[in-house]
Formats: sequence, C-alpha cells, structure tokens
Amino acid sequence: MRIPPPSFREHHRCSIQLLSFLVVSCVILDDGFGLPEMSCLSDQCGDVLIQYPFSLVGSNNNSYYCGYEQLRLSCSGETTMFNISTDNYIVKAIDYTARTLSLIDADVLGQNCPRVNNALNISSSENILDTTSSDVQLEFFFNCTRQEELTPYAVVCLSTGETSSYVLPVNNVTSIKPSDLNCEGNVKSTVLREEWNGINGDITKFGSVLQEGFELEWKKTDLKICNDCEISNGSCGYTNDTGTGYLDFKCFCKDGRGVSTDCRSSKSYFHS
Repeated sequence: MRIPPPSFREHHRCSIQLLSFLVVSCVILDDGFGLPEMSCLSDQCGDVLIQYPFSLVGSNNNSYYCGYEQLRLSCSGETTMFNISTDNYIVKAIDYTARTLSLIDADVLGQNCPRVNNALNISSSENILDTTSSDVQLEFFFNCTRQEELTPYAVVCLSTGETSSYVLPVNNVTSIKPSDLNCEGNVKSTVLREEWNGINGDITKFGSVLQEGFELEWKKTDLKICNDCEISNGSCGYTNDTGTGYLDFKCFCKDGRGVSTDCRSSKSYFHS
C-alpha cells in the first residue's frame, strides 16, 4: 500500500512547527539553560583556599577567570604567591569573613638578618588593597654614619666598619632623612604591630618580626561595571572570547551565564 505524499497544508504545518522549535531553542540558549556553565569555582594551593574575589593564574587554561583583576594569585608548588607591583609576597592565609590576607615578603623568608629591599606599594591596586590597624610601618636606614642617639635602634648584623644600620617605627622618624644621617639608602617595611611590640625593643629580633609578615584588607572594586554585576548577584571576571589573547570583562551569573553587563541582561557568552 502506497502512502500518499503529505499535502501542502501538512507540509506547511510541519515547517511552522520546526521554525517554532528553533526560535524557542534560540531563546532558551540565550537565557543560558542547558549549556556548559562558566562557574566561579574555588581553588586550593597548599593550605590556602582561593575563591572569589581572588583567582588562581592558570585555572581554566586561562580562557577565563572569575575574580578581581588586581587579586590574581599564583601557585608555586604548595606556596601561594601574590605579586604587588613588581614584588613577590607569600600568602600565609586569606580570611574571607574579615576580608584580609596575610602576606610575607618572599625576599626575607627564612633569613635571620634580612636586608629589606621591597617597600610595600599598593597604590597601583586601584584602591582595592589597604593596610589594617594590625600593621605598623618600620623604616630601615642602611650604612649610615654612626649616630649615638640612635644606638638603641642599631641593626648590628647589617652594620659594617664605620657605618651602622638602623630600624625605627615610621612615626618615630618623621623628622629624620637619610641625608641627615648620611646613609647609603632607606626603605620602609610593613609588619604586624603585635609582633613588633612583642620584641620589647630588642632589635636583634627584627628578623623574626619580618618573618611573621603583615596584613592587608581588600575592598569592593570601584569599577562601575563590576559593581553593577555584583549588585545583580553576579561575580566579576574576564574571558578570552575574542581569540586575541586580550581579556574582556564578563559578569558570571548563578545560572551559568557569562554576560557583558550584568545578570539582568539576556545576552550570554558560554565557555565550551
């Protein structure tokens, strides 16, 4: 028995149904359901948990990351590293409740008598980072003409021949300049106030104070597009969706969408 070909009306009805299916599918795809998620997952490096607004360099094959641009961390073996300006710091811990991170200058780690070279420079972090009330700033003066009045602050292990090196809290040395002391140089270093007070003026223990590091707090970004994203319950991030190697801002939404504005938008980008 031969089956007659479908009539024009039946063929037309099928075409409409197929077109309707495709339109609905496109709407669903644009709303972000049923496609791979671009999620803000946490990472681990050693004992440090890394989660938003921090991110780990190398995650997701660098095709995208979720977090603030200024808060990217790296993992060297089991050690979490944070680069500020051009200086490397070891991340001891991150407190996501207090919004603080504990850092140690990588150049002084494990040294009993370190010569500090790195002055903390957080001005390039676009006001994201700041010191806390737990910190105190010290100033080191290296290879100076000896000053009797500064003998209690002399760092003997950094002194040579006829010159001396000194370390004092910054608020004690506001009127002192390297030129006044005829020093080779000076640098400021941030340490924990509790650790500095704990050595009771015993300058020979300054190295142990540096080993304990210092504390920074992070604030919400003042980048408007990121603020709008977070207000819409999204998380700020960046994607390399143009293939140029440059990262573009994306707002990652709870439903897996990655949008160019905020989670109230319907236009999406998905990681494949």
